[in-house]
Amino acid sequence: MASHFSLSPVSLITLLSLLAATASPDAVSSTIIGATYSASTAATYPTPPLPERVASTVTSLGLAALRLDVSDPNLIAAISVGNDVLESTPEFSQFLLPAIQNVHLALLDLGIRKIAVSTTFSFVNVVTAPFPPSAAQFIDAPLQTVIRPLLQFFRDTNSSFFVNVYPYNLYRLRSEIPIGFPLFQEHPFSFRDDMATGVRYRNLFDMMVDAVISAMAVAGHENIPLIVTETGWPSSSTDPREVEATPVYAEIYIKGLLGHLKSGRGTPLRKEGVAQVYIYELIDKQVRLGRNWGILFANMTNKYKNVDYRSQSDSVLGGLGFFKMFSHAIQNVHLALLDLGICKIAVSTTFPFVNVVTAPFPPSAAQFIDAPLQTVIRPLLQFLRDTNSSFFVNVYPYNLYRLRSEIPIGFPLFQEHPFSFRDDMATRVHYWNLFSMMVDAVISAMAVAGHENIPLIVTETGWPSSSTDPREVQEH
Repeated sequence: MASHFSLSPVSLITLLSLLAATASPDAVSSTIIGATYSASTAATYPTPPLPERVASTVTSLGLAALRLDVSDPNLIAAISVGNDVLESTPEFSQFLLPAIQNVHLALLDLGIRKIAVSTTFSFVNVVTAPFPPSAAQFIDAPLQTVIRPLLQFFRDTNSSFFVNVYPYNLYRLRSEIPIGFPLFQEHPFSFRDDMATGVRYRNLFDMMVDAVISAMAVAGHENIPLIVTETGWPSSSTDPREVEATPVYAEIYIKGLLGHLKSGRGTPLRKEGVAQVYIYELIDKQVRLGRNWGILFANMTNKYKNVDYRSQSDSVLGGLGFFKMFSHAIQNVHLALLDLGICKIAVSTTFPFVNVVTAPFPPSAAQFIDAPLQTVIRPLLQFLRDTNSSFFVNVYPYNLYRLRSEIPIGFPLFQEHPFSFRDDMATRVHYWNLFSMMVDAVISAMAVAGHENIPLIVTETGWPSSSTDPREVQEH
């Protein structure tokens, strides 16, 4: 039997983000929001979280991408050769460009042409000053020996400039910066004006991003895509001088950052915004010294309430431009596997039932919601049929039960009480449980779309054993 490869939103964005040939011209331009999960964090755990648990947690948070120290080669969109080499190992900086070029050539020798190769810089180690952004330049020594030739390489290979942007660190270095400025708090006096450009900056993040863009322009390469590989705010620190490293400030920063990225305003010098932003980091380290930056506690529970990490375009239902990218991505993964001589891995994607099926009852009347049907599902079903793949769907009777007050509790729980059933009069089928009804609704929807015989795989189902939402008490 063929193995299955599910192109979830997490892996999809990781694959797509830097593949310019994959994206359609009218693809949405909003920033992709992800998080960092590092090997150094995992190493602080006696037993690191299983990859499956990390993946499911990322998906449940709605994060569109995950930045890893080590990744599955099938999911790599870009490779960063080193992280802040100028700070960590400056003696090796002269070897950075040759190393990047060698990785790039090695990929070409393997027939891999769509993985971009770059390196990651820390803002405070390469930019002279953040204000005014229009006057920012790269520090001279790394500019001449490392950055200028790297920028030329990025332009030639269609790669991006990777930079870690930490308003928290710059705030601590510059005592004149008010606390509201790095925290996206738009108070009446919380702004800075760049007199050369006439631009008013209301947060430190935009100022730092535009400083990098200005520095690239001065170096002769203003149009290279920019990816913020790390940003965040520590929720705790064992250093008593770091009084701003608190859960309150960290939550304000994360919510302010997400709101700003989703606003679509971009930055003053780059209206379309940066291509991707990765929050540092996914989970706390299990350490007694230093800072904790995680958006999750060490036990992988949410640290902050009511935070929506979804990108504007990370959902399969997020926009027509993304729909087209989505279909191309699945086809590209399939073709890439064929190029590698791998013919027995089926490629598909996973849909949540409630987002693609009009209604579960009666199942015989179910259809796919029109917008995703026309742009994604119909061509996807044709692709699945042609490649002998399966339709993946998450089926949660619990979620549907909570959405439909008329459903008795025994129906999703497989309790065959005398009155716990539904009849589909069109097919004369007697349904004794909600799971079967939802599965048959998907099968009917595929039949209406002209593809009733495609295999169906239920990729997720279950019932929560606990919830912090008091409205869910009776169901646990």
